[in-house]
Amino acid sequence: MTHYLRFTDEAEFLFEFDAYIDDEHKLVTSGVGYDFDVIGIIYKLTDEVQVDDEGYEYPIMEAIEGWHVNWLGELPESLQAYALEEPNNPVRVFAGHQPIKKDEQDEYL
Repeated sequence: MTHYLRFTDEAEFLFEFDAYIDDEHKLVTSGVGYDFDVIGIIYKLTDEVQVDDEGYEYPIMEAIEGWHVNWLGELPESLQAYALEEPNNPVRVFAGHQPIKKDEQDEYL
């Protein structure tokens, strides 16, 4: 099962993930019963656009609060306080683990 986690910032994430960092200061991921995907800051579209010097319009993006991580597997108790409700349209998912959008769940029950 995929769990969607949000930390206040990168520093809080690194503090909470200390148990998942090896002696070489690398994050330990696959092959140990869990995996995680560090997304970091997520940006969303606003209703605003800007125009560059050449006249091209581009959308203005806005940061979503927090530092985001997806966790695949059983979520340790120490990280459960950071778990979010499953989003309708996650920014990123693990291959083969496509979520069912909440408005479509009834079709699969």
